[in-house]
Order: sequence, then structure tokens, then C-alpha cells
Amino acid sequence: MFKKSKGLFLALTLLSSLLAAVAVVSYTGHETEAARTADFKQQVRNALNEISFPADGSLAAVESASERLTGFLSYRAGVLLSDWTADRLIDAEKRSKETGKRISKDRLAELLAKIAVNKLRNLSEEQKQSAIDTIGGFDHPDLPESFARGREFVSLRADGTGNMTRAELSSHIDSIRGENAESRIVASMIRNAIALEIESVCDALLDADPEMFGGTKCEMTPMQALLVSYAVATDDQLAGNRGDVSAKMAAIESAASDASGSSYPSHIGHRPYGANGYIFSTPADVLLDEGALKDLVLGLKQEIQ
Repeated sequence: MFKKSKGLFLALTLLSSLLAAVAVVSYTGHETEAARTADFKQQVRNALNEISFPADGSLAAVESASERLTGFLSYRAGVLLSDWTADRLIDAEKRSKETGKRISKDRLAELLAKIAVNKLRNLSEEQKQSAIDTIGGFDHPDLPESFARGREFVSLRADGTGNMTRAELSSHIDSIRGENAESRIVASMIRNAIALEIESVCDALLDADPEMFGGTKCEMTPMQALLVSYAVATDDQLAGNRGDVSAKMAAIESAASDASGSSYPSHIGHRPYGANGYIFSTPADVLLDEGALKDLVLGLKQEIQ
């Protein structure tokens, strides 16, 4: 599982990590290396194999990989790239493969922080409330009462980090916005929190396939950087391909039914991550909307010019 670093937050909330900024508190829950089992590494490889990044810079190879990556983001969390944005991603990936230029973790953190500040500054009250509702977890008309009551509390990350009431989360968001999202202190806080999350995702990917992600430095092509950004935003641990994830959702359905003593809503027809995610719900529709994805891909393209 992704390792959580010391000092990690309750901040970057609404923009739950990639584009989430909000209630920073000290966090010391830190997973051990032993928790990253051989089985988990294989699950990550299964996900990476499903995407299969291009081996060279040929247009055919890059276009094929783009289709696989966009399909992956769509079925996992409903994240959709427009044709225009996908074309720019293909151009950037092709150039990266041809020139050998890569994007560092630090540069990706800077880019995501800039997008996050802009997202927070322009966040409407309706978007804020929608995001808070989404972070409350999977919802369904037939949700057992015990699980429905649990939605009054939110967890900012899938490991339970940042557990609080909806009212507390709303207050944290308003407090950060009141401090001015563009102030140096808030911008630095956002950047540092995002950098920690990128580091965590990169650690897991490097454990699974060191050569693919540039060895110990985790230097990324644009497509790889987009995948890391997606994982940070949705807390998708990138463990398992479509079949693996479907099996995990089925196991959750069974366990939740047993725990509640009543039938839990079927996982069929639901996505594992993103808005109303069955495994973990995050406001991907707010965090990774078309505007944010466009800015991200254009920023990645600029990095490898």
C-alpha cells in the first residue's frame, strides 16, 4: 500500500490531495515497509500491464497507450480526457520518448500545486458541498442504516487519515479560503502536501517496476505523470487490473452485507474510485474536471519542451 509520510495532513481536502487543500494537522500514521507485500507489488504490476506504457516514440505505440490509459482512468474513476487534451498528451509523450526528457517529482508537485491553488480560489459553494458529500463515502438509496449514518463523517484518504465530521471539513475549507489560497503560506502548504503524496505513489510504483519509472528518482513521461496525478487525486492505489478490482468490490459487498446484517448494494455498475466510488469515494469530477486536466496536460507538455 502507499506509504504515508510523517507530517501528512488533514490539509488539501476538498481537493483531497492532487487538488485538495485544506486542514493541515500533523499526522504520524506511517505504514511499514513490511506492509508492501509481494502480492501488492504484483497487483500494481497488473495495473501497469493493463495500461502498458509505450516502449518507443512511434505514433502508433503512443496512440495505443493513450487509449489504454484513458480507458483505465475512465473505468476506475470516471476521469475523462477530451479528444483535444488527449491529442496534446500524445504529442507530449511522443516528444518525451524521442528526446529522453522526463518530469521530476518536484516539478510535478509544483505544477499540481499551481492547479490546486487555482481550483481552490474558484471553487463555488455548490462544488464545495458536492465534494464534501462525495468524500462522505459510497451512497445508495438502499444503503444499510449503519453505513448511512457513517456518511456523516468523512475520511480524506482511504487509510482513514483525516477523519472528521462534514461540518468540520466545511469549516476547514472555509478557513483555508479565508486565508487567501494564493498566499505564500497556503501555497507552500499545498505544494508540500502534494509532494508527500507524489512521493508515496512513486515509492509504490518503483517497488513494483523500478525501470519503468526512471529508477530511484521516479522520473516520468507525461503519461506516467498523469497516472501519478490521478492516483494522488483519487487515492487509487493502482493495485490490480479490471478483474482484480471487480473482485475486490465483490468482496467489499459481501463483507459489508455480513457486517450490517442486511443486503449491501451491489457493486455491479459502480466505479471503484472517484465520485461515489465503491472502494473509496473522492470528488474526481471536481478535482479532475476538463479544465484541470487541460491545464495539467499542457503543463506536462511544457515541461518536456
